[in-house]
Amino acid sequence: MISGNMADRYVDLDALKGVAIIGIVLFHLGVVPFGFLGVDIFLVINGFLIAKGIQRDMGKGSFSYCRFLMDKAYRLWPLVIMACFVALTIGYFTMLPDNYENLGQSVVASSAFGQNVLSSINTNYWDIRTGHKPLMHMWYVSLLMQCYVIFPLLVWVILWVGKRSKIAALGAILTLILWSLSGPFGSTFGSNYCFYMLPCRLYEFMLGALVALALDWAPRSKVAARWPFWTAFLALIILCGFGQYLSFQWMTLTVCVITAVAIWVVVNTSEQNRPKAYKILAAIGIMSYSIFIWHQVVIAFYRHLYHPDFMGMDIAVLLGIIVVISCVSYRWIESKMATRKRGVNSRALIVTCLCGVAVFGSGFYVYARAGVMRDVPELGITTANAHLGMHGEYCDRIYDLGADFVNNGKTKVLGIGNSFMRDFLNVLLESEYADSLDIHYLYSEYLWSSHADYLDIINSADIIFMINQPEDFADCITKALLQHPRVYGVGVKYFGESNGYTYSHRYSPDYYDLRVAVPQWVISCRESQREYWGDHYVDMLAPLLKNDCTVPLFTDDHKFISQDCLHLTQSGAKYYAKLLDLAPIWDDTPAPALSITAPKTPSNPP
Repeated sequence: MISGNMADRYVDLDALKGVAIIGIVLFHLGVVPFGFLGVDIFLVINGFLIAKGIQRDMGKGSFSYCRFLMDKAYRLWPLVIMACFVALTIGYFTMLPDNYENLGQSVVASSAFGQNVLSSINTNYWDIRTGHKPLMHMWYVSLLMQCYVIFPLLVWVILWVGKRSKIAALGAILTLILWSLSGPFGSTFGSNYCFYMLPCRLYEFMLGALVALALDWAPRSKVAARWPFWTAFLALIILCGFGQYLSFQWMTLTVCVITAVAIWVVVNTSEQNRPKAYKILAAIGIMSYSIFIWHQVVIAFYRHLYHPDFMGMDIAVLLGIIVVISCVSYRWIESKMATRKRGVNSRALIVTCLCGVAVFGSGFYVYARAGVMRDVPELGITTANAHLGMHGEYCDRIYDLGADFVNNGKTKVLGIGNSFMRDFLNVLLESEYADSLDIHYLYSEYLWSSHADYLDIINSADIIFMINQPEDFADCITKALLQHPRVYGVGVKYFGESNGYTYSHRYSPDYYDLRVAVPQWVISCRESQREYWGDHYVDMLAPLLKNDCTVPLFTDDHKFISQDCLHLTQSGAKYYAKLLDLAPIWDDTPAPALSITAPKTPSNPP
């Protein structure tokens, strides 16, 4: 079913794939809120087609595991390599070092089919900043290739068992499905692992395989009416647009089951007249791999170069670019690989491997140099001081502070929180009060359970700054914090979603005057925090926020306040130390104990 000849394909399944890829593209454009479910449609269809193909080849005695892997790698790899090369090339001219370092890391992972592993470790798919990453979607291709390594072996074993006992084979499939579902529906693994990794996605492939094998094992029955397929088709569209009434796990499982039903109906009506009403949708489904590979590359760099927030015209332009690039990619690259009949020839394999090694090496070089390809005065970075891990060093230096307070006459300051708290402690260290402070830092996760050994540190601190709220921690920690007379909440700050768009304007005359609008959700979060903390609130937006709800991106000496829109540069910390009015906090007279009367609200923005 790889041929581009429409007569050799299930047109209905191509139409379903068309719906899936449209949903994915519109999701990444911010139009369809649950369009990411298109990935789940793809996985079930993939499971069906692979199992059906293996079943057919094994029946003929022509199945070869090695040839199967080579064919799949050769079909997936060239477009991945090309997308990585294009992203590295454009990123060289447009990206700041921190972003380019992340891109180099993704190139290494994607070209080795490991992007889903990388994403499970350090990427939240739902983070608004993820949309600025050109290769964030390659996790799906990596997942596919990993499945192609394991899935044929599972299908082979199930078919072997099925020759002896179809009940036993069916039991094996259902066991694998239930085992895989135990990940997303249980609490064993984190949400990132469940979203990206094969063990928690295997059930989707197995549902497709179940349909393929059941069609051969069960009596074939014709479906005269097409309404079951259209019902499933409509249900998928509704779920992709309005899935908010189900949990993520149930929404995903529902889409997978509906897709499996739709496949069953398609196969049972395959010999009837194929409708032509949705041939355009089917054609989009045939090109879905090319569309998938290129759409995020286009969207991410459009955000970097032209506009970070999409309006109607931006969406229209992006869709046009995606269609043109995808058509060219399908016509000149994908279809030539997909329609070959004699397997992979040695010359093509050698060229592909050489290109893959070159791209992998280039990505590793970029990553090893921390993305520093040129001097960036706005960050105080030069090619001479480039080294791996340099972009997080300033924020993380707080980890090197003493583990315990020292009785040296200095004010004992305790900071509790995550990297945002480390930012604030850096502000204190850059302030005029730095020499009079003895600073200790506790990562907030340490206090989620009852760590009574931290009570002495809390009780001995003169002043406590927090990102979280006292109620977020174990009861004994919460009680100690609420009784402490000088506990302050440190507020939210915002510098946009990515500095890419700003950096692309570095040759503009008003470059250092650029400001970014603070969105309403940040303003709402700030107001909730102010209501919660009252007089014990350190407002990080107040020194920068103008009446038009914008904040600057550069300090007075033309340095980025934040290199990644999340954390402060050293120049940014010094800038804050100069602007924040910290004098009232250091008053020797203890403030009244924290009085919480407002309802509990999120202490950090999503």
